[in-house]
Amino acid sequence: MYQPGMAWTMTGPGTVDGQTVAAGDLLFVVHRGRLYGDGTYGSGLYGSPPDGGWSPVDVRFVAWYLAAPPADQPPFPYSGCKFGDTGWWVIIDCYFGGSASRRYGQGTYGSGVYGGGQAAGDGWFDVTAGYTDIKISRGSADGDATIDVLELDVTWYDPDWAGWAVTPPESWTRPFVGCPIRVSFYDPGWVWHPRAAGSIEQITDPTVTRASGEPRTVSVQAFGHVMDLTRTLPAWQRPAELASARFAALLAAGGWRYGTPSLVYPPDVALHADRAARDVVARAELDRTAMSAGWTFDTDRRGSPRLRAWPLALGPVAATVVDCPDPALPDALLATVIVFTADESQLLNIVTATNALEPATICQATDPTSIAIYGGRDNSLGFPATGLAFANPADGTALVNRVRDRYSRIVTHVEPVAADTWVDPAWLAVLADVDTGEHLAVTRHHPSTFTLDSIVVGIVERITPDRIESVLSTTTTTPTT
Repeated sequence: MYQPGMAWTMTGPGTVDGQTVAAGDLLFVVHRGRLYGDGTYGSGLYGSPPDGGWSPVDVRFVAWYLAAPPADQPPFPYSGCKFGDTGWWVIIDCYFGGSASRRYGQGTYGSGVYGGGQAAGDGWFDVTAGYTDIKISRGSADGDATIDVLELDVTWYDPDWAGWAVTPPESWTRPFVGCPIRVSFYDPGWVWHPRAAGSIEQITDPTVTRASGEPRTVSVQAFGHVMDLTRTLPAWQRPAELASARFAALLAAGGWRYGTPSLVYPPDVALHADRAARDVVARAELDRTAMSAGWTFDTDRRGSPRLRAWPLALGPVAATVVDCPDPALPDALLATVIVFTADESQLLNIVTATNALEPATICQATDPTSIAIYGGRDNSLGFPATGLAFANPADGTALVNRVRDRYSRIVTHVEPVAADTWVDPAWLAVLADVDTGEHLAVTRHHPSTFTLDSIVVGIVERITPDRIESVLSTTTTTPTT
């Protein structure tokens, strides 16, 4: 009978359940839920239990690819903990490797890795057990092109020092400061949904003795890998070049260690040469380079660097959100809070950008109608943006025109939207994947029905063993009339 966690190593290439696999890849057995028309009353598939003891007709295989970059390697199926009774799994795992010693969770007493001194190798190891609370903060509150570094905070109940320690010798075989850590989900169909990735910055281990009987909780604080880029680069100076070339050079000089498996450059822009050598902070200069090209820089849900054209474009609707059930919108998600605000915090009707040439090229776009209604507003979202590096006035003009067209009429906007899977369980499938840049259609029915199209720019979420509570900050794209 098949059981959860069983896996087979491929010895050659092939195709299994429609998945192309190569030598060294793993095939994990998972329960195959009964589909409409499958099996008959009394057959294994009809009544098979989801937790194990499966016959061959009750299972399918999920491939795990050895050659995938670490950021793209999902946890093993059945890692982590069940997420309530939803059929989903939540996983927290840490990346170990690089030393000839046993790593937490690997090997057993007497095995080669445990007692033989051979290198454990690089890999992700499940550390979910005992977690009580996860908090993830990403993006920004207003949609500024300069995005705060992701923060990931996790608390564990660890009464017997099995999972976490900060002093040797226990710390030698536990996750430690500098270790990559991530949070993700598996859905009932064994599709992987990464939520956040970063590196451990701090482990807080309170003074609790085993004999005291007091609960021992350990708090771990991690930040997105962008935090590593706060390195000072002395006497930095670059020639005239494309923004993509300068960005790549800055990533390398800043010490980026996590690869760029998914980095795609938006349409490129020529940059002028630096007039003189100067000391720069890599992250700040990366943001300056990105803004010079009309991009925004952050990391994606797998922790890889990401560049997108800014302001973020309005794509297909990811979710429709309402403040009360609406028969006309049967698939809409029910928010616990929708706040509509009318103010000028995101209003820009005079948009100015300059470069660092001497004399500087000054590019400016205005909206006379907006100025007549609200007065001139030129100080928001990082503007005026001075000292950029665009070489061609046309590129600077294109940037300020895009910003003016987006923000010169935005006065009424959504901030924020609150979601809770206990209030509306349908939020789970959305919150497991939600990211900045996604389009929400937000409808509020009181005092009258009104819909605003918005783009998610910030997410603060709290994950407990059977619940996700999330606050979604947005930037509105619907002009105020």
